[in-house]
Amino acid sequence: MSPASFSTNRQGGRARRSIMLADAVLRINASLALSHSSTSALGRVIDIAREFMGAHEAFVRVSTGDDWLRAVSSSEEPAESCEYLEAAYADIHALVCRTANPVRLSESDLARFPAFQGAAARARGRRFPPRALLAVPLTAGDESNLGLMQFVNKSAREFTLYDEAVALRLGDAVASAMQNHRLYAELQESVRCKDRFLVTLGHELRNPLAIISTATELLRRLGPPDARVNELRDMISGQVRQMNRLIEDLLDVTRIGQGKIALRKEQCDLVSLVCRTVDDNRPLLAESGLELRMDVPDQPLWVSVDHARIAQVVGNLLCNAIKFTEKGGTVTVRLRKASAAETCELMIVDTGIGMDSKTLANIFEPFHQAQRSSQRSRGGLGLGLALVKGLVELHGGEVRAFSEGPGCGSEVRITLPLEKRSVNSLPDLHAHNKLLIQNNRSYRILIIEDNQLAAACIQMCLRESGHVVEVTHTGSAGIELARRFHPEVVLCDIGLPDLDGYAVARVLRREEALARPRLIAISGYGQEEDRRQAGESGFDVHLTKPFDMEDLQRILSNLAVP
Repeated sequence: MSPASFSTNRQGGRARRSIMLADAVLRINASLALSHSSTSALGRVIDIAREFMGAHEAFVRVSTGDDWLRAVSSSEEPAESCEYLEAAYADIHALVCRTANPVRLSESDLARFPAFQGAAARARGRRFPPRALLAVPLTAGDESNLGLMQFVNKSAREFTLYDEAVALRLGDAVASAMQNHRLYAELQESVRCKDRFLVTLGHELRNPLAIISTATELLRRLGPPDARVNELRDMISGQVRQMNRLIEDLLDVTRIGQGKIALRKEQCDLVSLVCRTVDDNRPLLAESGLELRMDVPDQPLWVSVDHARIAQVVGNLLCNAIKFTEKGGTVTVRLRKASAAETCELMIVDTGIGMDSKTLANIFEPFHQAQRSSQRSRGGLGLGLALVKGLVELHGGEVRAFSEGPGCGSEVRITLPLEKRSVNSLPDLHAHNKLLIQNNRSYRILIIEDNQLAAACIQMCLRESGHVVEVTHTGSAGIELARRFHPEVVLCDIGLPDLDGYAVARVLRREEALARPRLIAISGYGQEEDRRQAGESGFDVHLTKPFDMEDLQRILSNLAVP
């Protein structure tokens, strides 16, 4: 063979090896990228690396500090063949992880380690006694050690310097993917911690709000007919409603992110639904000095939606328009069938401060807020439009925002799919707000609530309404008092210091002597899962704090209590 041919063949061999190495790296990255479980993914990765290196045995050790938590092995030998090598490998592993340098040992090098001499003696008669070893560190981008990757034996040959370079390249790919896995796991845990914090925060905020709300109702009933007192009471009630709305928005955004919002879809006329929601917000528009314009069709537009959630969407958009529109401005609500007959469009247009391109690009992101004029700062968490987007998309719709720029007003446009068939009647969406107390019967009511101030406020309100009310503050005491008091209705908090409310409900449902009282859960947790669990435990009704005492009176008036 001529020198030129030899050189060409050698270059061709290097090119092929480079291509094969690149392919192995790609396969390693793909294996790790397709799995969120690093342990299962490493099993596939080490198979790829062992095959490429031509080694008889390979494994990855994952470390935390100086401790190796697990070994993911790929070996042609029986699994027990690795067990007696643990002591022999320990010093080498510590050296690799501590120094972040590779270790490449020949058979003669291994012979100088007493532990390997014993291992070799135990390996006599086996197919592959240890003759050569190559271990490379797995190093994160911040130079911290993630572990090591080790290869043992290579077809009766020693590992070469080239093998070491290839192993280091493979190790870099593995380390990078492992680091991504760790970062992903940390991010997921951070999100879970954030969600748990928000749910707990909502619960803790609702408890004092419930007391304020109930105390305000007591002021209405007991206070003198003084216009100033009434004005202050109404201000407090309005702020309680606003704080409760902020809490609900915060928790709803979290629920959407977790996929925990379940829609209760029914057919309805969107025109009627929008008009009723706008009517609910007319006082706020008038108070803000804004003109309202309505442009809706005379004919119904039938959609299949969760009534409460779409009303929430329209309410949030109206509040957002009011917040960013100066006194004397205009808010227009426009509803129409889109050019595509299968959809309809709802537009909320204001003459407010408008948005620049940067704000438009991020307006539906949680916690993003547009700049407000110093005269018009009304607070908020920057969650309203993020919640709108999430709820609309859950309905199979789309939401977009438009603005010609600062000072030019804004438009938010929602597109929803239309129903192909219509219905004859629309349920009364506000029926629960129109119920009158027709049953003035006095009930025997037991309150089980560990917050003594909250319990006292509820007790005072119910006694003012003519009910006979007893109070206790723990689950076990509540059960004992129920056996003596024989209540017709039990208001039970869920978060009690001994037995929780679910356990109390289950016990009371088993008590035949209690004539099955009506059980009402009161809790600062109001997610679908909380309501479901309350129902499964035996509660008839679930009330989320802070609840309106008038709502409780309506519930009492409609309970089928013997």
